[in-house]
Amino acid sequence: MTEENKSGLGATFGEIIKVVVLPPAKIIGSWIAESLSTNYSQWRANQANKVIESAGEILVELGLEPTVFKPKILLPLIEQASLEDDDELTKKWIGLFASSVTRDSIHPSYLKILSELVQSEARIIDHLYVLEVDFRDLSDDKTYDGRLRKFKILKRFQLDKVKESLVLGDEDFSRSIDNLLRVRLCDHPKEHDNYEVVVSSSLDDGELNIDTESITSQYTDTATIRLTNLGMSFVRACLGPNA
Repeated sequence: MTEENKSGLGATFGEIIKVVVLPPAKIIGSWIAESLSTNYSQWRANQANKVIESAGEILVELGLEPTVFKPKILLPLIEQASLEDDDELTKKWIGLFASSVTRDSIHPSYLKILSELVQSEARIIDHLYVLEVDFRDLSDDKTYDGRLRKFKILKRFQLDKVKESLVLGDEDFSRSIDNLLRVRLCDHPKEHDNYEVVVSSSLDDGELNIDTESITSQYTDTATIRLTNLGMSFVRACLGPNA
């Protein structure tokens, strides 16, 4: 890595954390530049630089200043982001970086989760996120039209509908769903059925009197997929501070 690139990367990182003018911040910024020049290939250094600079541009566009500096988040984030070779997933690293210096709620697990996703899985969670937002926006709409729209959105959470919308092959889609379930970004929702059952009956004056009770049966709807709370929070963080 050239001295010019090394200097530029250190300066860029310094700009992002300039609000937190503390000795540890300066030490970390210097360490990152030194680490990139020593341990990273030119490609990885360029990728890390791209993520940092793009995150800084997002903050400028939103008129935000970085207020959070957590080495436990930022250092491994840059390390993992420098390995990403997919443009769509790189956008998520950029958004996550921007979120990590403006929010306190970025969980360290987000870094590992994002590093274990492929593009098809990212497309699935983005699609589900849009559906979830649309569905929640209608939560207070009790009109007939509102209930109908919610019913139609719920149908779109079905696995076959998701696969059809994203035009994914059977094997790729199945593997992606399994991985999203593994990292707990998604889950099959729990459904409930209510049944009336007879608990007693008697014949009194020629009339049959029947007492019933309501029984609730819970089951897992394996034909449907939804984002978990972790999944919703993760996607929001990857979208950046404006999400």
